[in-house]
Amino acid sequence: MTTLTSRRSFVQPSTGQVILIQGFESLADSRIWVEKFVSYYNYHHRHSALKFVTPHDVHEGNHMEVLSKRAELYEKAREPSPRRWANSKVRDWSLTWREHGPHHREIDRSLVKV
Repeated sequence: MTTLTSRRSFVQPSTGQVILIQGFESLADSRIWVEKFVSYYNYHHRHSALKFVTPHDVHEGNHMEVLSKRAELYEKAREPSPRRWANSKVRDWSLTWREHGPHHREIDRSLVKV
C-alpha cells in the first residue's frame, strides 16, 4: 500500500528525465503537487502526438494557427537550400485525428466525483 511519505520516481520515456517525488507532508501538499503537474502538462508541455502543441492549444482551437505558422516557417527555412532537406519535403505539421479541436461528448454528471 502506498503512503503519502513513500518515495516514488517516474521516468519520462521521451527524454529519460527522472521526476522524483520525495513524499508529501500532507494530503493538501500532494494535491498542490498534482495541481501544479496537471497545469504544466496541459498548458506548457508540448506533446509529440499533438505535433508539439499543448493540450490547451488544441482544446481552445489555437493549434491550427500555431501549426500553420510553424509550417510557413519551415517552408521559408527550406527555400534557400531544398536539397538539404530529406526527400525535399517539409515536416507534415497537420493534425490528422483532431483537426477541428477536441471531440466533445455528453458526460453523465452523476458519474463525476468532485
